[in-house]
Amino acid sequence: MFTFIILYTKLNYICTIILIKRQMKIQVKTPRVTTADYLDFDFLHRKAERLINYEPKLKTIGVYIAVAMYTGLRYSDLIRLTYEDLDYSNRDFNVVEQKTGKIRTITISKKLRDLLLMVTYRTSNKGLIFLSQKGTPFTNQALNRVLKTVLTEHKNQTNNISTHTLRKSFGRRIWEKNGKSEEGLIYLMDLFNHSSLKITKTYLGITADDRAKLYLSL
Repeated sequence: MFTFIILYTKLNYICTIILIKRQMKIQVKTPRVTTADYLDFDFLHRKAERLINYEPKLKTIGVYIAVAMYTGLRYSDLIRLTYEDLDYSNRDFNVVEQKTGKIRTITISKKLRDLLLMVTYRTSNKGLIFLSQKGTPFTNQALNRVLKTVLTEHKNQTNNISTHTLRKSFGRRIWEKNGKSEEGLIYLMDLFNHSSLKITKTYLGITADDRAKLYLSL
């Protein structure tokens, strides 16, 4: 009986140690956060231009890249855009953001307008813009697959290319164009509907190295 108690106590102790170690592993193991899933803005512009001009089967994808990178809109808002929304005679259009319910006014820049004017169908078409060859709206998953294929040539590409990459590339460009300033981040925080600047910095993939370069540039 005494031997049984000793064995039971040892077994209990071993089980407790194993359980503690497992809990420690679970606590230490945290999800890998990828923050660098944006691409060079000029590269994206050239890619959109090439697809629109020289890749008939991927022309719609080129238009998607162009509109996404110059507006920063989410897939859920872009997929509902119509030819009527992108009336070239107007300089802006309104979007009711599906995620937030907010009305957002988008200004069409000259570079975006020039890319859109390259599209052969222009304003003669009506209805939804981003339709597949089957005539149905592209799903997010389908667009992600195509984008990973057409954007893999960039030397600094990430492994996390998706429709959201274009939105992040837009934000990164605005931050850089505003001198990588805090003011630029404040604008983006409001535009992206983030609750803090920290979230915006993480979202854009702004690292300690980026911040160090600001001091070294003085």
